[in-house]
Amino acid sequence: MIRKAKNTSGLIRYQPKGDPADWASAAKGILTTEKPDIIVVMLGLNDRVAIREPVTEKNDSPADKKSDKAANAKGDAKSGGKGSAKPEPKPEAAPKADTELPQDDADNAEAPPMKSARSPNGLYEFREDRWVELYSKKIDEMIAAVKAKGVPVVWVGLPAIRGAKGTSDMLFLDSLYREAAAKAGITYVDVWDGFVDEGGLFLQKGPDFEGQIRQLRSYDGVYFTKPGARKLAHYVDREITRLLAARSAPIALPTEPATLDANAVPGQPAPRPLAGPILPLVASSVGTDQLLGGPGTRPAAVDPLAARALIKGEPLSPPAGRADDFAWPRREIEQSKSETPMASASPNALRDVRAQLRAPRRHRR
Repeated sequence: MIRKAKNTSGLIRYQPKGDPADWASAAKGILTTEKPDIIVVMLGLNDRVAIREPVTEKNDSPADKKSDKAANAKGDAKSGGKGSAKPEPKPEAAPKADTELPQDDADNAEAPPMKSARSPNGLYEFREDRWVELYSKKIDEMIAAVKAKGVPVVWVGLPAIRGAKGTSDMLFLDSLYREAAAKAGITYVDVWDGFVDEGGLFLQKGPDFEGQIRQLRSYDGVYFTKPGARKLAHYVDREITRLLAARSAPIALPTEPATLDANAVPGQPAPRPLAGPILPLVASSVGTDQLLGGPGTRPAAVDPLAARALIKGEPLSPPAGRADDFAWPRREIEQSKSETPMASASPNALRDVRAQLRAPRRHRR
């Protein structure tokens, strides 16, 4: 795992001075030397600031200047040099403020909307319409930079932070990330419900990924403790596992050569192959998007005795004569037909056999 974290950065500003100026440029530089299998992005906490729109300067080319001079000369020829050019209209004076209004009414008077007008200094505050347009463009540039590597991209949403305003800001930014991720076709991981209570408010303590109540957030209400970071990673790890399983390439199994063996004798059995069939032991028999037991899956074979005891909870009847056979009256033990009955021997018969074996044998001359 390669970590390229920068705590004080964001999509608006990667670092205070120098290049790269934004994360899109930084990501391009990082990915030129790395070969990732998957890319995880989590940004935006420090982006609740104003955005300055770059000024596009208009450069007049020499061809444009020549055409302007030709047009002016043509206009002078038509006028005959008599100075018939119309004077430029004087700019209208701005309407004066109504000085008869009280000072309180003048302060509370609504200003005309300027959402579409450009800011005098090109600076747009957080949540303004133009700010949303510029910031959405930065999100698209970041996604395009990481998607160019050709691997799955995971964008992790921001969790709630302490304070009503901070929580509202995180929700606003998450909506932009979710919309951009859906448009670009990448995976968006929503971690919001894991760090808020039932009322949707910031949660300082809560269940970790194992269900134990732990301190999830640091005392500043912004960053994570170790249990909180592990819970956040659990959300991301689940999506990473799913994406990597979907991208797993099929295992190429070796096959026998298509040409016949030169040593093969007609009419005789074929020679043994060099290797038997190779089957993958880790290949999943279920699709990655298919649930176990869902429609289209084959039912697993179930032992009837195991189903009777473990699923239905019925006791199994023991065989007759076993220690746990409590049936009354007692059942007789049935002798298997395959068993051969043994002859019963009395003690006297055994004694006679032993005596015959011990007796010395007489040899004939």
